[in-house]
Amino acid sequence: MITEEYFYNKIRNEIKGYIHLRGMTYEKVAQLLTKKYQKRVTAQSLNNKIARGSIRYVDILQICSVLDYKIRWE
Repeated sequence: MITEEYFYNKIRNEIKGYIHLRGMTYEKVAQLLTKKYQKRVTAQSLNNKIARGSIRYVDILQICSVLDYKIRWE
């Protein structure tokens, strides 16, 4: 049986992987998000949302935007 925890881990690992592929850290992504969206984002708050599985889809879209990725549904 696939659990919610499985999906949380999958999402967390995927986001971390894409950040790493761009050669960035949570700190740098947080700085870019703060600058682009004029809302205070810290590396710790970003990490916490991802680790808890409480990250919203809008947050993921914003992360994709600053990393220059697009989400594609198939």
